[in-house]
Amino acid sequence: MVLIEIVYIFENKLQKALEQSVKTNLSALNDRQREAVVSAEKRLLVLAGAGSGKTKTLLQKLIYLIEEKGVSPSSILAITFTKNATNEMIDRLIISADETGKYENFLIDKKVSKADKDKERYYQQKKYKWIDGLTVKTFHSFCYSVLRNHGVNEFDNKFRIIGDEKKDDEDDLSKHVAPETVFEVIHKLLIEQCEDTDYLLQLKRYILDYVIDKIHIKNADPRFLPKDGKYFTTLDGTKV
Repeated sequence: MVLIEIVYIFENKLQKALEQSVKTNLSALNDRQREAVVSAEKRLLVLAGAGSGKTKTLLQKLIYLIEEKGVSPSSILAITFTKNATNEMIDRLIISADETGKYENFLIDKKVSKADKDKERYYQQKKYKWIDGLTVKTFHSFCYSVLRNHGVNEFDNKFRIIGDEKKDDEDDLSKHVAPETVFEVIHKLLIEQCEDTDYLLQLKRYILDYVIDKIHIKNADPRFLPKDGKYFTTLDGTKV
């Protein structure tokens, strides 16, 4: 019975340690960075150049909101431009919470593969509940999740993303990206549709109308152009 109680107490302490957040470190910031972190404004624009500590400031802002202001991690959204930036942000949050320093050493080990780093990042993120509660995504991934979860009236939630470039396995949307590019899809569609004589005639008319509209716009007096800004003609004759 005593052994069981000791194990239970140890597990409780371990769980609390894992869930414990890191404290805000304002001393590591300069005056302007500190001002951005503690600002209570609902909208805050920070303009800074490369290497000026933007990410560090943002991470301290996240920690400050959670630790000092009691904001729930699930209420915080952090948007990045690339998957690498997302991973870096999560890595730096984990490093700030990992008092052992083992995770940072793990990341800089050149012998460790990218796949192993991704797995360890996932494990560490789950270990720290406050980090796991945050939503850190690229803006592409966030927009996709909005469409997928809240676009039920327009989509069947099984749609895939088509881009101008081939699928990139480094992107966090890679599993949702179609193997074809926009050009390939349109090219395939045109070949199939042009077997229909009526469609082919409409396409030729559209191309001719487009060329005429473009020449007209280029040479026209701006005073006589459509006030609504609709200069071109679609296949069904609608002005856009």
